[in-house]
Amino acid sequence: MSNERYFAIMASHRKNKNTDTALMKYIEKLEKEGAYVEKVNLLDYDIKICTSCYYCSRNFKKCVIKDDMNFFYEKFEEYDNFIFATPVFFNNLSTLGKIMVDRSQMVYAANTFFSKNFKNNKERGKAVIISTAGAPFYEDQFTGVESTLKLFFNNLNADVVNHIRISNTDSN
Repeated sequence: MSNERYFAIMASHRKNKNTDTALMKYIEKLEKEGAYVEKVNLLDYDIKICTSCYYCSRNFKKCVIKDDMNFFYEKFEEYDNFIFATPVFFNNLSTLGKIMVDRSQMVYAANTFFSKNFKNNKERGKAVIISTAGAPFYEDQFTGVESTLKLFFNNLNADVVNHIRISNTDSN
């Protein structure tokens, strides 16, 4: 039995559709193995865009914008393992997902501009990506999603261990 804990982020603009269904199937599998998963849907949160003001590069673990992103910063510290589910928009994350990732600039700044890191965990966590694409499969269809999220998870001290790619969902 697994005693792992995961923070799962659903980044689709549509609830209970392809991306959400794929995420829920993956969560059910993990829970059957004994893992605990906390799932959130980005549609339920008010996250403003990063204004590139550089406040976070001068103030450790602080962002000048006060919105629901503070909840995510807390979860990023609390969890070591992550799941990120997104539909593919122009070979990359959904708009909701990209806004949240961009606001994680504060995490990058904490790791880069200060003598201590955003997270205190010494062991690297695990990250899983679930991507759904409406178009039939083509080469590099998921490249943007994977490269963006590998960088994002690296800042959270986690390695991408699996990328589940689902193409041709518009045919359903």
